[in-house]
Amino acid sequence: GKTTLLQTIASWILEQKFGLPVWVSLADLTLDGNLRSLENYLLNSWLPFSPNERQKVQENFTEQFKAGRVWLLLDGVDEIATSGSQTLQNISRQLSGWVGKARVVLTCRLNVWQADVNALSDFETFRLLDFDYPQQVHQFIDNWFNPSHTPHTSHTSHTSPSSRLKEELGKEEKARVRDLVQNPLRLALLCRSWQLYEGSLPETKAELYSQFVEQFYRWKSIIFPIKKSKQRELNLALGRLAKDDIDSSGGRFRLRQDFIVERLGDTDDENSLFYLALQIGWLNNVGVAAESPTKKVYAFFHASFEEYFAAVAIADWDFFLPRKHKNKPVKGRRYRIFEPQWEQVILLWLGREDVEEEEKEGFIQALTKFRDGCGTFLIPGVDRGFYGYEAYFLAAAGITEFSKCTQADKIVKKVVDWCFRFNEVAIEGILPETPKKVVDWGFGYNKIAIEAKAVLTETPRKNTINALVQLLGSTCDGWIRYKVVESLEKIGRGNEKAINALVQLLGCTSDVHSRREVAESLWKINPGNKKVIDTFVHLLESTSDDRIRCQAVLLSIEKICMGNKKAIDALIQLLGSTSDSWICMQAAESLGKIDPGNDNAINALVHLLESTDINIPRFAAESLGKINPGNENAINTLVHLLGSTSCNDTHWLAARSLRKIGMGNENVINALVQLLGSTSDGNKVQWRVAENLGEIGTGNKKAIDGLVQLLEFTSDDYTCRKAAESLGQIDPGNKKAIDALVHFLESTSDNYTCVSAAQSLGQIDPGNENAINALVQLLESTSDYNIQWLIVESLGEIGTGNKKAIDALANLLGSTSDDSEIQWRVAQSLGRIDPGNEKAIYALVQFLRSTSNYDLLKLAAESLGEIGKGNEKAINGLLHLLGSNSDYWTPREREVAESLEKILVEKQMAEVITSVVTSLKGYIDNSDRFHKCYEIIWKCAQTLPYPEFYQAWHSSSKLKKPR
Repeated sequence: GKTTLLQTIASWILEQKFGLPVWVSLADLTLDGNLRSLENYLLNSWLPFSPNERQKVQENFTEQFKAGRVWLLLDGVDEIATSGSQTLQNISRQLSGWVGKARVVLTCRLNVWQADVNALSDFETFRLLDFDYPQQVHQFIDNWFNPSHTPHTSHTSHTSPSSRLKEELGKEEKARVRDLVQNPLRLALLCRSWQLYEGSLPETKAELYSQFVEQFYRWKSIIFPIKKSKQRELNLALGRLAKDDIDSSGGRFRLRQDFIVERLGDTDDENSLFYLALQIGWLNNVGVAAESPTKKVYAFFHASFEEYFAAVAIADWDFFLPRKHKNKPVKGRRYRIFEPQWEQVILLWLGREDVEEEEKEGFIQALTKFRDGCGTFLIPGVDRGFYGYEAYFLAAAGITEFSKCTQADKIVKKVVDWCFRFNEVAIEGILPETPKKVVDWGFGYNKIAIEAKAVLTETPRKNTINALVQLLGSTCDGWIRYKVVESLEKIGRGNEKAINALVQLLGCTSDVHSRREVAESLWKINPGNKKVIDTFVHLLESTSDDRIRCQAVLLSIEKICMGNKKAIDALIQLLGSTSDSWICMQAAESLGKIDPGNDNAINALVHLLESTDINIPRFAAESLGKINPGNENAINTLVHLLGSTSCNDTHWLAARSLRKIGMGNENVINALVQLLGSTSDGNKVQWRVAENLGEIGTGNKKAIDGLVQLLEFTSDDYTCRKAAESLGQIDPGNKKAIDALVHFLESTSDNYTCVSAAQSLGQIDPGNENAINALVQLLESTSDYNIQWLIVESLGEIGTGNKKAIDALANLLGSTSDDSEIQWRVAQSLGRIDPGNEKAIYALVQFLRSTSNYDLLKLAAESLGEIGKGNEKAINGLLHLLGSNSDYWTPREREVAESLEKILVEKQMAEVITSVVTSLKGYIDNSDRFHKCYEIIWKCAQTLPYPEFYQAWHSSSKLKKPR
């Protein structure tokens, strides 16, 4: 569904006239096994032009990016042929310069994203959720079998195929397949198979795909019949093709014609398997190769089927993990169990019916017993190294597909222990004489727990719930209970054992906060549970005189009690009984949310608008705007406060409230424009209104006209600048706004006004030479530290790629002392507008070495992490700082370690491992040093092939001191 969602976003951008959507299928970036730059691809492959118009079209295209008008839609990070977390880091490095000015929407498979969630840390993250069972799954099934069916017009017959499928899915023993088909693609496959031939439901993903493959041939046999023997031959050939493709360094899921021809024969040979695969539809032409327009590119019917066919073609698990492995890499062999692109194939292989159970047991055993030979001294009491954990986590996910695994309970219990009892597990394995501070470090460390928690959602549901319920009943630790309840909330929906455990916990918990959280979780796994509503009503009654606790309860009610009569009645009763205006306001807002349009809620808030408490009307109006958008009383109250109050705080709060409820709201915009025309020139109300219109009036003609009019008639400098800035935000490229700010730059004699105007101009007209020239000129002439600081900050925001800005910052960098605050700010800005600038990176490394100010040290480390990714000099400098033999682990070393983890890329990891491991020797009792360095090494282990990591680790034993 990722591509479908991205296509919907593209259509939405066009419909709303938000800008230009530029679509890039990221698989197309791979050229001859190497990753092309986005900039190169966009200008030379994506952008169509004739040779005589090349320069003109490219300039116009890049200007659209610089002006912030482009939405760059990047589809399928997982289809780029690079390994592990490096995929996301490669994308992150490329989002700079003019390309980085675009708004970016990116799609990616979950496992690739989780490999390095911090690579794109400034992105907002959304996850495509599985369907909710039973509501959405049932709705999908009804729509599939009866497209015209709607809940309001018809009811499905109990004897219809959809009813029989829903009934079959609802059986207790079908919990596993229910989990599987909450994925939209797999549910579609199941419906298709059921439509063609009703029968027993599959238990694993492999069985589901196998069933669909069989039905696919039946479906196609109407126009293209194929004998069973030929089907088997084709399946095996497609498996070998898929296996070779996943193993190759080319574009994932994109197969060149010559690559297929070598394995399946020619397309024009009617007797070839290639011709057969095209006729059936297993392979489809999806375009041409980026390196040669004459070479066609093909893809499987869906990427999931490429993985399924590959799994079918693998006879022995030795292909994934060498059977001869014993504590060190087998020479010349790959360890595919640690390669992300093989994870789904491995899971599908474990779900195959035709693989002997003994073989699967042997594979799971090998995974759980895997020893990487890279030392376990880093974590006292834990008996495996970095790759040992990864292998165990793969086994935990694998037993979901291999339901008859005899080790399932043991594996799940181990993962649960790592999730919630890591400290206890560590202590159990430590000798009595172990220093206490080592144990303390075990308590504070959570890297393993985070990884274990991620895999817990992939383990067999029944076994996992049993283990969680057992832990919930045996622990008295409040934190562990909270985390276990959180996990049950995610996987326990409809499970009687999970429901009963939470009901029991709810009955024996007296703490208001804990009861509220348990009740929320119980509602999510058992919607409609009467005890939950009773709990919230009771909590509401018992906290009605405590604002903070009552507000927390009300927030919970908003989340789960939509339309519930008992909750609605309780809120109405609270409104009638409380004398506390704040609680009344919160209760009214909650009531309006769970029962939209409720007169009691609206009337209570309208009444509070007349309160003599200066803050109550503002908050009440904001609440009223949320539950009843367009309510004139709310809007008028806030506008009145904005226009009449002399209190700066109230003025600012009223403006903020209007922004919250006014996004795109015509009534709010009209009221603000009217206020704009009725206030005296230079009044602070004018620039507050202008600021608000800049936030909520995007594309609104009245807002634009009001700001243009203000711009033309105001004589107040600050108001004029604010109006121009807001106008540029809601109407990008507006000439009057740009001209007004240019005029400011040319006429003002005040340095602060000049900087502010230039910054505003750079924001609404990126790359504007007047703005950059004014800032550079002022930077060269002023010695005022505060002005310098503001200019440096502004150039870092608006000067991307501008030579004058880069040179000015580089010159200033050369004239400042190594430990001055301005040096850090200059280096940061220079690195932002000129990615990879060696002077900026060197300056930050020197700053880390010399400054004694912890706050600045932290900021400099963050800046280096932002601009120094992959830079060898930065990494070497940080390694040198980290390699100190000092017994005292200072804040400097902590920040250095964090920066090093952020900027590391694969090609430098081997040297870093060698250096870090060497520097750790002799410091087993130094908790902080281990905590930070362990995270660096863990990141390397998640990225490097195991044999390379092993070699780097053991190279450290040959070094006498850190490099």
